[in-house]
Amino acid sequence: MSIRRGMSRMVLLIGPWAIKVPSGHNGLRLWVNGWLANLLETERWRSVEHTQSAPFFAPVYVSLAGLLIVMRRETPLQRRLTAIGCEVLPVANLDNNGQNVGMRDGHLVVFDYGGAENYVEIRV
Repeated sequence: MSIRRGMSRMVLLIGPWAIKVPSGHNGLRLWVNGWLANLLETERWRSVEHTQSAPFFAPVYVSLAGLLIVMRRETPLQRRLTAIGCEVLPVANLDNNGQNVGMRDGHLVVFDYGGAENYVEIRV
């Protein structure tokens, strides 16, 4: 098990699971942001789950009112995406720091999409 901390959430990495919870280590306002990010990731997953965009998102398996979400654990790319890589992903305004996107089954997959403002459907 390992623990990762972002600005507003803490992620427990246990085997194949990523468990995200709001984190209060930066104050109440950022805890609320973490809670909202969990709610947004859950909502976005539900909206793309049965679409052509689904393979590009790490699935949300469990959500407890945004207080805790369980997702599939992905391995970060550890590098920034090229402009082409960003265009392929179905998430607009992605924080392109190499820590929010990984590779699965030969394609890019976003696993931190709670902060992106919009998403768009991929047109194939």
